[in-house]
Amino acid sequence: VRKLEPDPPVQVLSPDTCRQLTFMLEAVTRWGTGTRAWVDGAGSCGKTGTAETGLFHADGKPIYHAWFAGFTPLSEPQLVIVVLVEGGISGGLEAAPVFAEIATGRLMPLRPADCKAGDRVRRGAHGAKPTECGLKEAIDFWTRTFPPAIHIYTNESFYGGG
Repeated sequence: VRKLEPDPPVQVLSPDTCRQLTFMLEAVTRWGTGTRAWVDGAGSCGKTGTAETGLFHADGKPIYHAWFAGFTPLSEPQLVIVVLVEGGISGGLEAAPVFAEIATGRLMPLRPADCKAGDRVRRGAHGAKPTECGLKEAIDFWTRTFPPAIHIYTNESFYGGG
């Protein structure tokens, strides 16, 4: 058995290209199709997508997959999340809010006195009041909301439906 060590990181894009890409991906979440992926207090960058599957519903309408891939916070990114909703309609409508909810739950500590150290906040789904939770709880919520058709990848873990 041989243990392989990863190669040292190599920068493949120039700093100027990285700045330009970051600006474009931030524009998606500030003003474009991914505004529902904006993370209050931290910002976000990303890209929405709606992919054709080549499959059709019984009524002849096409079946799509909706996705959003992004990172947060804007300054010193820490979290990368990719959300895929199978059978979704739009990445901006369905996958982007999941990104924001999970990122918010992972990055934003709660401040009220009744919260324990380490508790996190996520915005309530579809305008509901914010609730206490961490990354696991936010992901659990969304995998129950879209089972088995949601897959969530982060730089920390993978969570997926059936």
